[in-house]
Amino acid sequence: MSEFTDRARRALGDAGDMAGDVANNAVRGGRKAAKFVVREVREHPLRTLAIGAAVGAVVAAVIMLRNRSSDEE
Repeated sequence: MSEFTDRARRALGDAGDMAGDVANNAVRGGRKAAKFVVREVREHPLRTLAIGAAVGAVVAAVIMLRNRSSDEE
């Protein structure tokens, strides 16, 4: 094989290793975030409920405003 082919294969292998590392770090970070969220919900259930209600109200307001502006056109 040519030197170019060997270099390309090594580069491809290195890229695959880096992609695997990135994927593993993403999974690890996701698990840490999930554990944090579960712990926070258990420790502060009322705060969690209030945040959920606030997010729901904002989403409902955005939907209502979007529908109102499309009705006026």
